[in-house]
Amino acid sequence: QGGRKMVRSLVAALKERYAPVLEEDSVDGSDVNYDIELRGTKREDQTVDQIMSRLGTASLSEPFDLVFSSDLERDYLSQTTTSLYSLDLSGAPVTSWKLVGEIVSAIPSLRVLQIVGNKMEPVSDEDLLFLSSLFSSSPSHLRSLGASHTSVPWSDMEKMAGSLFGSLEELFFGGNGIKEIEVKAEDWKKLKVMNLQDGEISDWKKIESLSALPCLSSLILSNNLLSSVSFPLPSDSVPSPFASLTKIFLENNKLSDLSSFDLFNSFPSLDEIRVMGNPVYDVKDVASTRLEIIARISTLKTLDGTFIDGKERADAERFWLGRWFGMKDKEGWKEPLRFRSLLDLHGEPVSASSTASSSSSVASELINVRFVNQTSGWSPKTAKVEKKLPIHMTIQNLRVLLIRLFGLPPDASLSLSFKRSL
Repeated sequence: QGGRKMVRSLVAALKERYAPVLEEDSVDGSDVNYDIELRGTKREDQTVDQIMSRLGTASLSEPFDLVFSSDLERDYLSQTTTSLYSLDLSGAPVTSWKLVGEIVSAIPSLRVLQIVGNKMEPVSDEDLLFLSSLFSSSPSHLRSLGASHTSVPWSDMEKMAGSLFGSLEELFFGGNGIKEIEVKAEDWKKLKVMNLQDGEISDWKKIESLSALPCLSSLILSNNLLSSVSFPLPSDSVPSPFASLTKIFLENNKLSDLSSFDLFNSFPSLDEIRVMGNPVYDVKDVASTRLEIIARISTLKTLDGTFIDGKERADAERFWLGRWFGMKDKEGWKEPLRFRSLLDLHGEPVSASSTASSSSSVASELINVRFVNQTSGWSPKTAKVEKKLPIHMTIQNLRVLLIRLFGLPPDASLSLSFKRSL
């Protein structure tokens, strides 16, 4: 109309995507009917309000100019989107934390928000005052935030912890160039999952404050620069770190010192770690390294996505106890943290000779296996792989290993045949 720019709100964008209006329909009231199929409902004529009230998840990458064009529109969104649990605004023009606060506040049912890849503006003092006022009487109900690759410094997140993120349980914050994080445990007391993958963290001391978070159960640090594990051992004056942590993912770092893994024993609840893609796997073959990690960490139940059964644990502990026992008198040997407890548990190895003990253990527990991939399209170099494997390895664990060795998709269908070498 006369070159005037059309201003488009979040409400209008949601309606256009999920309740599309035909040109001949009226747009003045909510009583217009649309033939649309929603998940969990039959295909039937429904009003715009009915469609909006049944939205459970929504995704918008289309541009809009503002959140609400009027207070009436804000009230409309609050009253109609009563089932909207998850909203993905990745790629949408949401770059202001004030806007994020308005959206969260206006949709009482919203628990999950994605703004992945949106280049967020630095949080201003005005933004902080607005957010503090917005959530002063009614705390934020946001439980999960996807804010990876948003160029947000951690200092901005810390400033909003007491308002916008007061109830946050999951934070996906990878790809933001994070080198260091300092958190106040009281501001993040509900946080359970922290994803900091694809960062620049090179020293555990830079994230040591995370160890005090009371509810943190999953920590993802894959694709960082960590070279070893470093935490003070618990004592009368030093509490156990990461009291609630059950999972830690450290794939594709620079971990090269398996002895530093001993410190994971001070994490009282830890039962799963992932460390594939680290130099520790370049030193020995995969199977032998797996056994050593299991022997070093008493609480592990799952390693690199594969379950550890009782037999594998017992075999790993006995095998490495024999190795360590044979090396204990050598100069420069560093006693593993669990060495004494494994001696108490399994007893002294039968042979006191390191060579005899190691050779006997290897002969009885590891076998040489040559894998040949007979699938068409593989070059001779990648079609044959030799590995030393535990003789007790299950088919399930063998399948996981083969998928990694040959770069197969996780859901690959494998047909195995066996031929003994004479």
